[in-house]
Amino acid sequence: MIPHTQVLVVDDNEETRQNLRDILELEGYEVALAGTSVECRALLESKKPHVVLLDRKLPDGLADELLPELRGISPRSAFVIVTGYADLESSIRSLRNGAADYLLKPVNPAALLTVIRRLIELRQIQHELHEEHQFAERVLRTAETIVVVIGLDGKVLRCSPHLAKSCGLTLEECIQKDWFETFLLEVDRERFRQHFRQAMAGIESKGLTSSLRTKRGPIRQMRWSSAPLTDEFGSLMAVLSIGLDVSDLVAAQERALHSERLATIGQTMAAIAHESRNALQRIQASAELLELELEGNAQATNDLKSIFKAANDLHGLLEEVRMFAAPMQLELEKCDLRALWRRVWEQVRSAGEERDAELVENVVRPLHLISVDKNRMAQVFRNLFENSLEASQGSVRIDIDYHAVEELDSVEIVISDDGTGFQQEALEKAFDPFFTTKTTGTGLGLSIVRRIIDAHQGTIQIANRPSGGAVYTILLPSHPSMKQVASGEWN
Repeated sequence: MIPHTQVLVVDDNEETRQNLRDILELEGYEVALAGTSVECRALLESKKPHVVLLDRKLPDGLADELLPELRGISPRSAFVIVTGYADLESSIRSLRNGAADYLLKPVNPAALLTVIRRLIELRQIQHELHEEHQFAERVLRTAETIVVVIGLDGKVLRCSPHLAKSCGLTLEECIQKDWFETFLLEVDRERFRQHFRQAMAGIESKGLTSSLRTKRGPIRQMRWSSAPLTDEFGSLMAVLSIGLDVSDLVAAQERALHSERLATIGQTMAAIAHESRNALQRIQASAELLELELEGNAQATNDLKSIFKAANDLHGLLEEVRMFAAPMQLELEKCDLRALWRRVWEQVRSAGEERDAELVENVVRPLHLISVDKNRMAQVFRNLFENSLEASQGSVRIDIDYHAVEELDSVEIVISDDGTGFQQEALEKAFDPFFTTKTTGTGLGLSIVRRIIDAHQGTIQIANRPSGGAVYTILLPSHPSMKQVASGEWN
């Protein structure tokens, strides 16, 4: 019995009301009494009883006519019609209007208690089912996991909103779609089919990792657990699959492996660079002494200049390796970025060959000072300017756009050129250490640029201009956190 089960007895006969109350109270029920439909309405509004024993003929109305209104007041109450007439037509009408059962007068106590117990048990079951349904719906709506019911034909019968959100679809677009063709990459379909068949055979299958196709955005990496769903007779109906998004975990593992590999390479390269710099210093000193002895010998002097140039080029490469290998420690100070890039541009122009090169500034708002490491940011501008110059033949125009992104407390710098742009492979691997499409160089330039931007807690992206050329988009916070930037971690 539900604790404090309440029964409302509605009958215009005082003796009948008292008799029914005595029977019910002996069984532990709480009983309220009413003699008219008006009293019944008032008690329904205040008490919301579990069961209502309603006399069919009241002084102010018939039960089968009153039922729709009374059930509207207390929809969770079970109404039992009590009548002194075995009128089949009125009984059917009462049942159609929402009566749960009916009893004939004089009421048999055993029959009365049996009906009430059955209705109470039914209400308890409905209450439990309602709670379970609410719980399941709440889990489906809020869980950051994918829940999908796949029919035996491979089509989606039901799914959580998270599947639709992850794939960039609506719930309606997901239902009745072929699971394997719509949501899985071809390379993963056969493995998931084996996983699916295991679940159909009654074996709970766990730990399958596969990619999830999305309409927009990156492909997600999911770890799946599946189990069979059966009906009340034990017959297989569908397969329930639950997917946990492990994309961040997979990416973190890849980054850790990548960082470990880079750390090893960096340590090796740093040692080589150190020893090579010592050798270069000896070459430089010996060449300078030799220059004094060859004074007046034009041919030998030209050959010596080639040695100096080669030594300087090698020194530049070693400095690039050293910068890549060294931990990234920033010294932040307020800086006018326009003054910084102008100074770097003049240095790059004066150090290069004579050619028609123009830097065009597009500043949407007046620049304000932001906190950066000046030397590191100068290296960023230098590398990007040199890339743009090397990617262009003849005259070149480089545009630099700057504007504040106030809602992010950041600034955006866009550097674009009219060169040849990037091939698709180069776009995908541009920031990878040692990747280069040039015949010379280390392939560390853009990797160093990204390390510097990352250390400033910023972002950099590369794309091709529709009209031709490359676009570098940098987003820098105006006030990076010292705790985060003072880091020696590999990126």
